Amino acid sequence: MDQISLRRHAIIPALFYGLLIALFLGQPVRAETVEQKYEKIKTAFEISLATIELESDHKLGGLRDRYTAALKKLEIKIQKSGELKRVVAVRNEIKAIEENGKPDQKVTLKEVQDLREIYLNAWRKLETERGASRREKVETYRTHLQGFVKALTMEGELELALDLQTKIKELDQVALEKADGAAPDTDGIRLISVPKTRPAILKAPLAESKWGETLSFPEGRFEFEDWRTFGKHGKKGTLYLSAKGIYSSESSKGIHVWGGHLIAEDCQFRGMRLKADHTGAMFFIGCEFTNSTVREQGAWYGYGNYDAKFYFENCKIADRLTSGDDLNIYHMGLCMSRCEVSDVELPPIKYKGEPADRRKDKWLRVNRCHFMDCTVPLSFLMITNECLFTDCRFVDDHGAERDYKNPFTVTYYTRGGSKEIRKKPDVVTLKELPAAKLLTPVGALSDR
Repeated sequence: MDQISLRRHAIIPALFYGLLIALFLGQPVRAETVEQKYEKIKTAFEISLATIELESDHKLGGLRDRYTAALKKLEIKIQKSGELKRVVAVRNEIKAIEENGKPDQKVTLKEVQDLREIYLNAWRKLETERGASRREKVETYRTHLQGFVKALTMEGELELALDLQTKIKELDQVALEKADGAAPDTDGIRLISVPKTRPAILKAPLAESKWGETLSFPEGRFEFEDWRTFGKHGKKGTLYLSAKGIYSSESSKGIHVWGGHLIAEDCQFRGMRLKADHTGAMFFIGCEFTNSTVREQGAWYGYGNYDAKFYFENCKIADRLTSGDDLNIYHMGLCMSRCEVSDVELPPIKYKGEPADRRKDKWLRVNRCHFMDCTVPLSFLMITNECLFTDCRFVDDHGAERDYKNPFTVTYYTRGGSKEIRKKPDVVTLKELPAAKLLTPVGALSDR
């Protein structure tokens, strides 16, 4: 944090010195300048943050060493069985951990994945503790500075008070900063268990007239000129879209998953249409979408709550999200975690049952996302949690017009935008807070 320039206010009445000391120390009046007092508190704050980081890094380093030791034991065990491919997989994981602490996501060996899950869960716990400690120090420091602002304002030092108020706003970023040692995969944001199956690669998938029950796309660019259907009713095959793949369609075509799973990691979708039915599910991790949509397709239903499910984690979505008039949760589940969504007219939601109960469903949840320049129907807002809305427009919609019985509160954070909600169920309480009050990270992770 930059030093505040106070020297231009060279003469401050002795009475004001006494006021500051009385406010913050409760000690006898001393001739301590405002700048000296500020520097003392700022230095103590910076030392406390540095201490938190050092202690956390020490714990994380120990965790990393224990994980590496467990992997080396596993390597010795597998080596005795003479399986070279599995030994190389373990070594690749060890190398990735020793280099940057992050797992090698290409390693899919079950024994490694089991150890990795223990490692990541422990890492997330330590990072949660680090974040809580950091926020506590930030709030204490904020309280001190707000006292300074009040005292300066009372003394007529308005320019200085405004300068300090700007510094207080910067604290919001300090509280949200992700430390260098932050969790190596998803920062603890995974809400849904993503299937781990990675089938064999089909070298030219679009050249095949029929796809089998399981396959993976190779890396590359793929243009869809027509619809391609994957899966079979009653089967649970897996279609894996390899990392770095680019999937596009100039004719609004795409992939229809019929009773299976589609998994995409670190891919780009441009103009694609992605449909699912017969309990088909799509999982998107770290992907980018431009003018692409997802939707439940077909008239077949009766599989409980959802005929089709869509999971977005750490994704960037622009222009569109779903196709159709609304998101009918009799048939379609939507879960989004730590995503960045821009210029999208979000779908209204046709609820099944009480929204207060549906908000507890993991397949109807929008968590810690950042929406920018979007139109947000009230019924969609009702499933969000710890989300930030920048320059968004909140509107009424038919999905929220029913008479519900169970009360609940929606807390959301805004920066700019407009609120045009005129009709709201009596049981719904909307708690709108400024962005500065949000103390948890939102939006897509910056390091993907």
